[in-house]
This record gives sequence, C-alpha cells and structure tokens, in this order.
Amino acid sequence: MGILDAQCWARDPKDRGKRERRKRLPIEQKESQKWLRSFRKVAEIQKVCPKTKLISIGDRESDIYDLFLEATRDPNGPGLLVRMNRRGTQSP
Repeated sequence: MGILDAQCWARDPKDRGKRERRKRLPIEQKESQKWLRSFRKVAEIQKVCPKTKLISIGDRESDIYDLFLEATRDPNGPGLLVRMNRRGTQSP
C-alpha cells in the first residue's frame, strides 16, 4: 500500500461565490481537473505494474462524469473508488 499522487489544493478566496460561472466552464478550467490529473498519473504507473491492481481514490467531489468515463476506457487500467454522500431521506 502506498500513495502515488497527492495534491494539496485550496480555493482562492477571490473565487468564493462564483458557483454559477464555474458551472459553465469547460472541464479543463474547473477545479475538478485535479481528479482527472491524479487518475491519469495512477494510470501511467498501472501500465508499468500490470500485475498489481492500483486504485485511484477520491472524495465525493470526484463524482464527475469525465472521471468515470476516463476510468472505463482501459479495462487493464486502475480501479476507481469514489466516496459518496447519500442524499434524500434519512433512515431511522
């Protein structure tokens, strides 16, 4: 077990409250790009270590279509584990 890629990131305080503008940006200009960048780094290492199954792990912010699409492109690529947040009714 180990870490192949870790990114420290914080939103610029000047960008607070610009949610609507961010929704219209292409994925290359969004904060979400960090998840794709990290998955691609793990995929590079997976090619070098074909007998070891690597897993890219993300928090609930990594629940983005482009990342899931990227993860399904190569059947021999790394796995993807995304933490989820259950919304809706709460169980007792």
